[in-house]
This record gives sequence, C-alpha cells and structure tokens, in this order.
Amino acid sequence: MSAPPRLGNLPGMYWDAERARYFPLPKGAKAKDVPAHKDKDGAKPKCVPAKCGRSGQPAVLGTRRLARSLGLRDDGMRLRTQHRLASATLFGVAELCECPGESITSLQSFGTGGMCVTTDHGKVIVAKPDKRTAHSRSVCSQRLLGIHFNVARSTWLAVSNGNEPHVHGWRQDPLLPIGSIPDQCIIDFPQRDIYAMSSFDDQTTLASVRSLSTVHYGETLTLSRRHTTSDPLSLHQFDPNTIYAGLRSSQVTLEDLRSPPRHHSTSIAFMPGGKAVIGVKKLKDSAVPWGMLASAMGNQLYIYDTRFAAQPLRTLPGHVNTYHFNLALSTAPDDTVVFAGGGDHRLRAWSTLTGEPLKPVLPRHRRNALTIEYRHLVEHVDIAADLTLRVASGPDILRFAPHRPAVTR
Repeated sequence: MSAPPRLGNLPGMYWDAERARYFPLPKGAKAKDVPAHKDKDGAKPKCVPAKCGRSGQPAVLGTRRLARSLGLRDDGMRLRTQHRLASATLFGVAELCECPGESITSLQSFGTGGMCVTTDHGKVIVAKPDKRTAHSRSVCSQRLLGIHFNVARSTWLAVSNGNEPHVHGWRQDPLLPIGSIPDQCIIDFPQRDIYAMSSFDDQTTLASVRSLSTVHYGETLTLSRRHTTSDPLSLHQFDPNTIYAGLRSSQVTLEDLRSPPRHHSTSIAFMPGGKAVIGVKKLKDSAVPWGMLASAMGNQLYIYDTRFAAQPLRTLPGHVNTYHFNLALSTAPDDTVVFAGGGDHRLRAWSTLTGEPLKPVLPRHRRNALTIEYRHLVEHVDIAADLTLRVASGPDILRFAPHRPAVTR
C-alpha cells in the first residue's frame, strides 16, 4: 500500500508514492501530469478530469509528459541509437586536402551535411550541405589548430599553432551588405606552444604551458590568462564559466572563469598510474549524472562521477594508446555513446551507460567504422544529429551512415 502525501498538495512539488517523498516539479510540468496516489484505505486513485477517460481510469499521457519534461529517454531509444552507430557503414571519402602531406587538424559539422575543417597548411575548408561544392581559404602560412564560428554574432576565430602562435579573428558588420570584407584582428600569443582549444558561445579557451588563456569576442579580441599547476593537454569548456582541464600531471581540474586569475583551481579527479590526461569531456546529466569522461596514455579511458572521483565510476575496456598525443575522443549528441581513436589505427565505441564496448552489427563487414583499419591515426571524429559519423584520418575524411538493409520485393 502506497503512503499518502503527508502535507497534501504543495505548489511546485509532486508526491512520489513509491519512494514516499516530495520532489520538485520540472519546469513546464504540472501536478496533474503525475499519476495519483492511493488513499490509506486502498481506494482507487483519484481521477483528474483532464487525465481520465470515460472509464474513470487514469491515462498514461501524464506520465509520458512528465518523462519528457524530466528529460528522460526510453531505454529502447537508447538501444536503437547504439545499434545505429554500431552499424555505421562507409558511404564515401572526401579528399579535401590539395597538397601532398597536408593533414586535417580539426573537423566540425553544421546544418544537414555541411562541415568545416582546418589543415596544417593554414587552410580553412568549408563544404556545403549539398556535398558537391567546397570553398577553401588560406588563412596563414602556419598550422591551424582549429576554428570556432558564431553565426549569430557573425564572428570567426582561427588559432594558429606554428612557430609563432597567434589568433585570427573576423567580425562581419551586420549593417554592411553581404559579401563585404569583414573586419580582421590578430592577437599574438605569448606562449610558444598551444596544446588544445575549446569554445563556447563568444569565447575560446587555449591551453599552453602551465596556463589557460581565454579569448573574448567583442568589438575587438581581448585575452585573459590564468595559471595552472601543470601543462593542460586537453580542454572542454562546458559553459561560459566552467572549463574542465586535463593536465600532464594526471589530474583533471575544474576552472571557474568567474574566480580571480590567481585563484587555485579545483582538482576533481586523478588518473591511476600517474599518466598524462590527453582527453576530457563533461557528459550530460541525462546520460551520466555528474559524469565526466577522461582518457590518458597507458590505454586508460574512464568515466568519473565528479562528486566522488577518488576512483573511476566505469572503466571502458579495450582502449589502445600508449604514447600518442592527438587521438579522437567524441560522443554522440546525447552522450550515451563515446568514440575513441586508438594507437593501432582503429576506432572503438562504448556505451557510457554500461561501459560495455559496442560491437559491429556486421562483424565481418569491411566497410564498418569499427572494423576498418585506417591508413593514419584517427585524430578527429564528429557525430552529427542524424548520427552521421565523420572520421578524419590524415588528409581524408571518411563519412559513415547507419546501415540500412536492402529491401527485398
């Protein structure tokens, strides 16, 4: 027999009869969306007129609404997502690099089928969604680490990581006609090396020798710097104020940009064995509450609960990396699947919910993304909203899509 609510109906709260507790209603949900409880005498649930059918039985519509408002996903949908990604089949190879020896340094998808890449020859290449035309622009003569564009603000920012590191910034005046030359600004970087970059909205954070530098967009580019205890080799800017940094000293730290620059950062995780952290990503709470993904040299790939990070929450088995620095680490749009490139020129995937590796739907299929041995190291992976998988390996970009079996008539 379920326990009745002790205090009756409370504004902004709902009563969970199974756990005998009040819980706050999510934004947009109403108390009538929660199934009614039984009284002490075991009477039938009270009928809410908007929820009950002619038979007087409560409908399941309210439960579904509450699940949607809470951001919960059906297990079957998650399994379908994993199945589709595990069946990703090669559909084409884009050879965007024109010069011999040129390689892809970053990869981003946009829209339906569009992508933007940078190369180690200082080029920015934009492929339109029609998959037939691509525009190339030489930004500078040095290697580009990556690019960040903000369409709403009409700003672009490219980071050069050559012998003289610097940042290129462009801003298009919305009052000028389309096709006019945008304003350009260049900031010379004080450090010799830039290890990683991560962007969110109107700012980009760069990792260098024992420091983090944040570039803010505005009328002009401004640069702010804060020190770290070790070299940050990987970054993930989760929101405008929060940065997760993986350090060479095997720590993962949480940086709050609202704190003073000389404020000590918060250490939230340590990698077993003292290996350098070369990949870090904060996972969505809808996939793993308080979850964080971290990879390190020594074949280590873990998921941590940042509240209790003394030991990993899950160990993802089978990852291969002993000494490589730039290897792909990416997740599906809902963060339920993680892809990681290995030092053996292969790509592997795991479920963040269980930690189990994804197995190819067709194990002997030579065009499956998880069975191919790539010519070069897999350094960049991008998963679009339609679960299209793009893999950057050397100068090539391989496009994979969920396998669709042939229809027989």
